[in-house]
Amino acid sequence: MTARGTRHAAWGVGFGVRGAGRWTVQERGSGACRLVLLHDFTVGGDRAEDAEWVRRATDTNSRAELCRLKDLAERWERLDQLVLSFEDSIRVQGPPEPVYGFLHRVADWPRLLPRVARLEVAEDTPGVQVMTMDTRTADGAAHTTQSVRVCFPDSGRIVYKQTRTPALMHSHTGQWSVVPDASGVTVTSRHTVLLREEAIGPVLGEGTTVEQARRCLRRALGHNSTATLALAKRHTQATPHGPPHGPVTAPAARPRPAGRAPR
Repeated sequence: MTARGTRHAAWGVGFGVRGAGRWTVQERGSGACRLVLLHDFTVGGDRAEDAEWVRRATDTNSRAELCRLKDLAERWERLDQLVLSFEDSIRVQGPPEPVYGFLHRVADWPRLLPRVARLEVAEDTPGVQVMTMDTRTADGAAHTTQSVRVCFPDSGRIVYKQTRTPALMHSHTGQWSVVPDASGVTVTSRHTVLLREEAIGPVLGEGTTVEQARRCLRRALGHNSTATLALAKRHTQATPHGPPHGPVTAPAARPRPAGRAPR
């Protein structure tokens, strides 16, 4: 038997509690293993009731974490089929600042992008945006998403994670990047999605396969991203100081050829 372990850094949760822990993975024959999580902690004051509270909390959290890891490990091959990553890019003949500014100023999107019905954004900490958006789909439906966006203007990147996703997605993260070169900039939208397998039938129709759901999601997200990229390009190339004849707006969304956008 072999074992591998990774020691945790020391941790603390206040009230004089300090601790450390270790993950150990023990091989148990072909295709099986045992995962062990050990904790050591001390509680300031040595009050028995405090130590018992920490023990119960640690035990509850650890059991939940181990169960979740077991579920993920046993479904790894299937989960690999449900993960989808892709990107779309566009070239812009212009400086990077107005492109990045367009992607950063999401509060302007409802009047510029027809698919955005409503958008609320808060930026209490500079560079960290909490966004709620209602999006219209091609079939007339709508869904609400919530995201946290972290903005890096010096590197031309905005990364985000949806904390409330459409029904078809279990998780969704992404990135906008603006990369300058001698002749302009390359603007890229990247998505990484984990499909919610149990929602495929209710959302896209019974009998829809995982591969068909992947293609539908790729079309839907890619269409939205390329529309935003195209508008960022028009916004930048209209004039170095902004569009000369009022706000640039995107063309109406095209009908989707097959399936329905994620809800």
